[in-house]
Amino acid sequence: PASVQALLAARLDRLGPAERDLIRTASVMGANFSVEALVALLPEEARPFTGRHLQALERKQLIRPSQLASTGEETFSFCHVLIQLSAYRSMTRETRSELHERFAGWLEGAAAESTPGFEEIVGYHLEQAYEQRRRLGFFDAHGRVLAKHAGEWLASAGLRAFDRFDVAAAENLWSRAKALLPPDHTELPTVRRHLTEAYQILGRHDEADMLLAQMLEEVAAGENPLLVHTIRIEQARIRLFTGPDPVRLRAIREEAERALEVFAEAGNEAGLSQASYVLGLAHMQLGE
Repeated sequence: PASVQALLAARLDRLGPAERDLIRTASVMGANFSVEALVALLPEEARPFTGRHLQALERKQLIRPSQLASTGEETFSFCHVLIQLSAYRSMTRETRSELHERFAGWLEGAAAESTPGFEEIVGYHLEQAYEQRRRLGFFDAHGRVLAKHAGEWLASAGLRAFDRFDVAAAENLWSRAKALLPPDHTELPTVRRHLTEAYQILGRHDEADMLLAQMLEEVAAGENPLLVHTIRIEQARIRLFTGPDPVRLRAIREEAERALEVFAEAGNEAGLSQASYVLGLAHMQLGE
């Protein structure tokens, strides 16, 4: 409610400048934050007083020592997520963007490999750094670099999620990566292919088909016949599972036969396997 938001904002306004800066910086990291990361994000002149200000915020019941730490790291939690959100919203978008970017950089350099799900976390903070700049109307080279790096991290996190068969999470991560990566990025076609696979597992066949059709429009058949036939075979596979009629089944059979010739000539065994699978299903549904 607006009254609760106003009350929390008033509590934060009564803090001293240093305490207010500290709790705002901590809010960028989420409901839980490590003291090590907090110190790294604070201005150098404020770092020696971090412990004192944390104790003051704890006495005022805004934060508390965290029970979630399992690495021996000193960590704190906000006493309520609304306190964290209120502190976060009290900053300008420019400040949020800068802090998200700096936190992502700290994670990459200091704690990435030791942080569970670090790829998704780094990707999220770079994504937010870009998003805050975008909402301010900053469409510059730095913003494009942030979007590119965020997309790369999220694409990698999507693979990890898919490996543990968390397909819903993988779809979410790959969708965000697709929106962030530039059109000429070398990873974008792979992200799109992964996304079509996730759509199919989730039963969202129409979305998979639409994305494949979009990919097909962007590929010149003469330039990359292997990719064209790979996309068409994937489209055929989807249509086999969505109830094709006999006329469409014959078209799928012919498409699979053409693809087999192209893949055989190129020595593409993965393509041969997929095209053979589709051709076999088409024969079976046609009663051949």
